[in-house]
Amino acid sequence: MSDRPDRPVLVLGGPRSEKVRQPLAAVGSPLLFYRWNGGTGFLATVAALLRRRPSAVLVDGSGYQALAGWLVSRVLRCGFIVRLRGDIWTESGDALRRLRGFEYLAKRVKFELGCYAIRRAAGIITVSHYLKDVVARACPQPPERIAHVPTPVDPRYVTNGAAPDAPPAALGLEPDQRMILTVTTFDHLQKAGALEIYLPYVREFLRRHDDVVYVVAGGGLHLEALRQRMAAGPHGDRIRVLGFVRDVQSLYRRALFLLHLSFLDALPSVVQEAKACGLPVIVNDAAGLPELVTHGRDGYIVRGRDGAALIAHMESLYADPELRRDLGRNARQDVLDRFQVSTIGAALRDAIGAILDGHDTQGVKPCRT
Repeated sequence: MSDRPDRPVLVLGGPRSEKVRQPLAAVGSPLLFYRWNGGTGFLATVAALLRRRPSAVLVDGSGYQALAGWLVSRVLRCGFIVRLRGDIWTESGDALRRLRGFEYLAKRVKFELGCYAIRRAAGIITVSHYLKDVVARACPQPPERIAHVPTPVDPRYVTNGAAPDAPPAALGLEPDQRMILTVTTFDHLQKAGALEIYLPYVREFLRRHDDVVYVVAGGGLHLEALRQRMAAGPHGDRIRVLGFVRDVQSLYRRALFLLHLSFLDALPSVVQEAKACGLPVIVNDAAGLPELVTHGRDGYIVRGRDGAALIAHMESLYADPELRRDLGRNARQDVLDRFQVSTIGAALRDAIGAILDGHDTQGVKPCRT
C-alpha cells in the first residue's frame, strides 16, 4: 500500500476480527475498525468515514456483512476486499438443508446477497491454501485476485504457552490418569462425523491403556447427539465430553497430545493454540489441516481413514515422553516462526496492497451457488 500510506483501511468485522485488526495494528498500518452488529448506527459511521477517505473496505465475513461492506465501498469510492475464514458454500449448504419455510428463505437470501457482494470484490483473502482452492472453484478469477494469509495465533498462547500444568483434580482427573484431547466445534456434520469415523480407533487405544481418559471440549449443534453416542459405546466411562470450555490452555498443558479430526476446517485455531503450548498434534489429511502439521516433526498426519496408522501414532506419543517433548518443542517453534501477530500483519498488509494495486472496477466472475 505504498501509494496510499496515509489512507486507512476500514475493517468491518465481528469479535473474531481481532485477528485482522491486531496484526495490521502491530505493523503500523493505518486502519479504522467497525464491529458489525447489523444496527442502524452503522449509517452514522459511514457518514463519518466519508471524511477519512479509507483506501479500502476489508470485510471479515460474508452474508449481510459482505453486502454492507460492498455498498460502503461504493459510497466511499474505494476498493472492496473480503477475507474468508471458512468454506461458506459448504457451511451454508449444511445449514440450508436443516431449514424449512421462512427460515430457509431468510438464510438463502442472506447467503445469495453475500455471494453477490463477494463476486464484486477487488480481491479475496483466504486463511489457507486449501480455502484458496475452494474460492478459486467457487469464484473463478485471476489467481492474483485471491491471496492467502493465515490467521495469527492468539498472543496469550505464545506468552503463556510454557505455564505449569493444571493439577489433575482441577480437570476432573485422578492423579494417575493421563489425558488425550480434542478441542473443536460441532456445528457441522463434517466435524462431528469425522470424530465418529475415527472414534473406534480411539476406543481401541483406550482399551489398551486403562490409565487414559479421552477429553472432548467444544460446543455446537451436534454436541448432545455425539455425547450420547460416545457414552454408549465401549469405554464410554473414560470419554469426557465437556462442552464449551473457557480455559482451554489448562487442557492443552495437561494433555499428552491433541487429536484434531475434521473434513471441513480451513485453518483451525485450536491446532495453532495447542502447538503454541508445546503440544504435539495428530490430524487427518483433509481440508486445511496438513498445512499446520509437519509429519514426524511437530505431530502426525493420518492419511485417509487409516485407523491402524492413527493408533500407531497415538501409541508412539503415549510411550515416549522424549518424543512428546521434541515434537512439542518443534510445534511451539513453528507457531513462533509462522503465526505470530507481527508476521501475519506484514503478510496481510502486503496482500491488501497487492490487491489494491491491481484493483479495477470490473469485479470478479460470478460465484458458484
